[in-house]
Amino acid sequence: MKQAARLVAALGLVAAFATVQAQGNVEYWCWTEHCAVAQALKPSFEAQNPGHTLVITELGPWDLHDKLLIALASNTGAPDVALLVQRRFRQYIESGRLLDVTDDFGTLEEEYPPSVWEIVTANGQIYGLPYDQNPGVLFYRRDLLEQAGVELPIETWSEFVEIGRELTGDGRYMTWQFVPGGGWGVAFYTMFLQSRGGNVFDADGAVIRNNELAADTLCFYQSLGDIALQTENNSPDFFVALKEGNLLTYANPTWGLYRVKQLAPELSGTWDAQPWPLWSEDAEPFTGAWGGNVVTIPAQSRNPVGAKAWVEFLAASTEGQSQVWQVGGLVPAYQPTLATDAVLQPDPFLAGTVIYEQAIASRTLPVFNYFNWAQAETIIGNHIDRMFAGDYATCGAAWNAIEAELAATFQ
Repeated sequence: MKQAARLVAALGLVAAFATVQAQGNVEYWCWTEHCAVAQALKPSFEAQNPGHTLVITELGPWDLHDKLLIALASNTGAPDVALLVQRRFRQYIESGRLLDVTDDFGTLEEEYPPSVWEIVTANGQIYGLPYDQNPGVLFYRRDLLEQAGVELPIETWSEFVEIGRELTGDGRYMTWQFVPGGGWGVAFYTMFLQSRGGNVFDADGAVIRNNELAADTLCFYQSLGDIALQTENNSPDFFVALKEGNLLTYANPTWGLYRVKQLAPELSGTWDAQPWPLWSEDAEPFTGAWGGNVVTIPAQSRNPVGAKAWVEFLAASTEGQSQVWQVGGLVPAYQPTLATDAVLQPDPFLAGTVIYEQAIASRTLPVFNYFNWAQAETIIGNHIDRMFAGDYATCGAAWNAIEAELAATFQ
């Protein structure tokens, strides 16, 4: 009887320990505006999930990525949930140290665009949930373009360049480019490439050879230099041009508008937004992405039950995803959110435009394959900067150099 009593007591302790493990802190690693989203959601999450306390740890984005790789490799020190950029996520899947959440979230596939769902899957398994999508739109100074007699919206990129050639000059620019740009320049270039349905890697991770579409897009990107203000990121020249009305358009995802609002609030009502221009009148209605993130759970999570609850609340509920839009200024990945009042609010800065309906809903994001992207991004960025520095006789030669180095590196 005593032995049976001890066994029952031991089982009770195990059950109690399991209950404690299923509750407790949920540590979440994030950065800047994404941590602000988490702070806004923390009270509601904790109220709906008694026993779980959200602990928000703010890090710089690349510091976070590096620390998590180290934690995964050493199998210690990882959070319960981490936010990661889409273009680097495959590297973390390949570590083999993320929790497989297929049984938990596999039924949600239809609730996300294929282009972002693809990023969280590998070999039929799911390793996180898409958090946001960052489709490109074209912001523009409606007042200045209307004064110049431009018919809006601008339908194609060839029309855009033609207008730009007419209006650029005397310190005024049609658009803006990162030069030298490094990774920022690559993100801008690949946004154009993705909007044409292009890729650098095929679906199996091999470098696409004789990639005429990528080469042609690079030549287009170079030609924008004739009508663009070219600066480094965060250059004062950009801020001055923006505030003085010398930047006519701004091709960027919605987070770019957040930046404009911060830098030039006095321009409220003068800006507007339209869909990403097409590559021809009969082209597929695609756009490209710049950025985008996923949330994932390291396999070493000390509180997997709480971690899954937070991931679902943040990335698979209209309440969580509405804050991604309202606080973070990012387009929710969870599609039911796109029909909510939170997203369909007129924006006073855009003279009352409902940005999702007017500039985003009519475009889709094709799949872009981010294999080996941390290294590939560096290679592509170095050559693009060299192209703008005049190191290549033609843009085609620059792409040939990019393709050759990518193939040699990832053969």
